[in-house]
Amino acid sequence: MLVDVGNYVRKGQALIQLDNSLLKLQLQAVEIQIEALEADVKRYTVLTNADAIQGVQLEKAVSGLECQVQQATLTEQINKTTIVALSEGLLPQTYGSRGFCGALTPLLQITDISHLKFTVNVPEHELSQFEINEVYPVSSDVRPEASLQGESL
Repeated sequence: MLVDVGNYVRKGQALIQLDNSLLKLQLQAVEIQIEALEADVKRYTVLTNADAIQGVQLEKAVSGLECQVQQATLTEQINKTTIVALSEGLLPQTYGSRGFCGALTPLLQITDISHLKFTVNVPEHELSQFEINEVYPVSSDVRPEASLQGESL
């Protein structure tokens, strides 16, 4: 996990990095294969133009370069191992344990704290101090520096 509970996250910020080491090794192997095939294509092109070899070898090397699709696929899979925030907000909690998660299981919660609704209990004998639909200052133990306002309903 790249963020901790209580952090404020921005939209698009990386939150979780899944293990992608095997995908990176596969990508590295494909890239080595592509380099070798590109060298073969250059070499076979020169030899084919000089009528030193048949064009079949060149065609095989060129068709072998189709592994570039595999390279693009692996790159996309690696990119999808980073879980990013779809919205901005506060990270009040995470779910599950480190290293284990299932399909469609929430991993963490992001809360937009710009518009919160909460209930404040006021003793009955103090109700006369409040007017309906009026705005009052509210403080929070979690963020005492924040200037909050609440509306009585």
